[in-house]
Amino acid sequence: MPDAPTKPPPYRLEAIQVAAWATWSGALLVTGLTAYFVFTLLKRLDPSLPEFSAYGGEHWKLLGGYVAERLFIGADVVGFLAICLGGGAFALASWKGSPHPRSWIAAIRALLIMAMMGIMVFRFASLDPAMQTDLSAYRQAAAPADTENALSMQAEYDKHHDTASKVMLASLLVSLGALVFTLATTRRVMTGGAVDSTKPISTSTLQEPELARGPRR
Repeated sequence: MPDAPTKPPPYRLEAIQVAAWATWSGALLVTGLTAYFVFTLLKRLDPSLPEFSAYGGEHWKLLGGYVAERLFIGADVVGFLAICLGGGAFALASWKGSPHPRSWIAAIRALLIMAMMGIMVFRFASLDPAMQTDLSAYRQAAAPADTENALSMQAEYDKHHDTASKVMLASLLVSLGALVFTLATTRRVMTGGAVDSTKPISTSTLQEPELARGPRR
């Protein structure tokens, strides 16, 4: 009896995942590059903020912080939606049997999605609140010209900022990895003409000729 044809993957679910991971990767790249150019430009312009006129520290860092804060909030929203949509689409596709639940590519994709969720939980539950606390204390100290305390809080914020930069890079690598392995699951994700490469496909459905079997006994 010939082998049953391999069930093609639900291409719409695969397309949702491709769009989710590509969008989040792009958002992270755009956010990081924009923040870099904003801070570089402000440092060269060396602005002075009237609200912090008595503050003896660097005003360009204060102004850049206000700009970057909104950029990162936007990236967080995109990342949260990407995990919800992409992760949900992967779970539904796996429940329907594609990608094959025992394939190594599907396992890697599941691990990458769990890594995304872990990074997001760490940021929302631990890192972001600590950074926001230090940032608020820094601005509150800079407004009444408490320069010494403001610089101290800025140093604390910079420590968390270094961690946030590494976490952002990890998020980018994980999202790009998820994108690559999602594309590797099928040959034509967007057209629905792919097959699961982890299942053997019969190369021939021809049956042995009756005469070649010899006489029946």
